[in-house]
Amino acid sequence: MPQELWFWAALVPVFGVYWGLPPTWRRAFLALASVGWVAWLAPSAAALVLLAGLTLYGATAGGRVQGRLVGVFAAALVVLLLGFKLRVASGVLVPLGLSYATFKLVHFAVERVRGTLAQPDVATFVAWLFLFPTFTAGPIERLDHFVQSRPVDLERAAVVEGGSRIVHGVIKRFVFVEILSLGRTPLAALLADLDAWSAPRLLAWLFGAFLIGWMDFSAYSDLAIGASRLFGLRVAENFDWPILASSVGDYWKRNHRTLSAWCQAYVYLPTLGATRNPFVATFATFFVMGMWHGCSWPWLGWGLWHATGVSVALVWARFQRRRRRRWSQARWFQPIGHELTLGWLTASQCFVVVSGSANAGRDALRLLGHLVGL
Repeated sequence: MPQELWFWAALVPVFGVYWGLPPTWRRAFLALASVGWVAWLAPSAAALVLLAGLTLYGATAGGRVQGRLVGVFAAALVVLLLGFKLRVASGVLVPLGLSYATFKLVHFAVERVRGTLAQPDVATFVAWLFLFPTFTAGPIERLDHFVQSRPVDLERAAVVEGGSRIVHGVIKRFVFVEILSLGRTPLAALLADLDAWSAPRLLAWLFGAFLIGWMDFSAYSDLAIGASRLFGLRVAENFDWPILASSVGDYWKRNHRTLSAWCQAYVYLPTLGATRNPFVATFATFFVMGMWHGCSWPWLGWGLWHATGVSVALVWARFQRRRRRRWSQARWFQPIGHELTLGWLTASQCFVVVSGSANAGRDALRLLGHLVGL
C-alpha cells in the first residue's frame, strides 16, 4: 500500500523495468507486476478478483454481448461483496481490494452491455483492474479513461508531476495528519465522560475527525495518483477541496469524486429513470454508498444523514427557482452556505467515528443527541 515503505521499494525496480521495455510490452508487464503485487499481499484476493475479471472479460468478448448473462454475473459479484461485508462483524474480512474491483467490474459489465465501451486487449484489462497503486483504496478509475493513457516515451514532465504529487501526499499524511492527531481524546474516553463535554467542544472534536479523515484519504489518493503518473498514467482525481463546499450536494462533487461519479451513473440515474423521483434516487444512492463503506447501522445512518442533506439542498434550490431568487449564488450567502454545510458534514462524523465499535449504533445516536442538546 502506498503508505508503506516497502511499496516504494518495489515501485523503483518496476518503474525501471517498465520504461526499459519496448512500448508494446509495457502494458503486459504492468498487468503482470500488478497481479504479482496483489498476490504477494493477499493471494486469495488476487485469485478471486482475477477469476471474476477474466470470467467477465470472456463473457463480453466476441460479437454481441449477452446482456442477461453479464448482468447475472455482475449481480452475483455484488452479492458476494455484500456477503463479505455483512460478515465483517463476525471476524470475516473483506478480501483486499474487492470493493474497488467490484465497482470497476460492474462499470465494465454495464458499459459493455450498453455498447459504449470497446473490448480492450486482455493485458490492458488486467492492468486496469489490478493497477497496483490504486488497487487497495482507489481512485475508481474508469476503463475508457485508463485506455486513453498510452504513453510511448518516458516524459520528464510526467515524472516531475508524479514526484510532486507524491511529496504532497507524504506531507499530508505524515505531517498534517500527525499534527491534527496530537493530543486528541480517544473515542472510548470521550464516550465514558460524554456528559462532561459541552456541545461546542464535541463539535470541535468531531471537526478534527472530519479533517483527519479527509486529509488521510486525500493523501492516499495523492500517493496513488502520483505513483501512477510515474508510469505515464493520468488516474482520475478524487478530491477537489471538499472543505470549501457550499452545500452537501457540492460536497459530493468534490469529495471521493470517483465513487460519487460511479454511484451517479449506476445507482442515481437508473433509479431516477425508474421512479422519476429525485428524492428516492438520492436515498437509494446514499444507501449504496453507506453499505459500500460498511454494512452496519452507523454507516446506514451516515448514508441517511447525507441523503437528507442533499435532499434539503434540492428543496432549497427548487424554492429559489419558484421565487425567482438566487440567494445561494449571492456573495453575502456564500459564507452562510459554507458554514451550514460544514456543520452538517461535521455532525455526520458521529456515525463515522464509532464504526467498528461494539455498540456503534447506540454510540452514534448518543453523540448526535449530545451534539444537539438531547
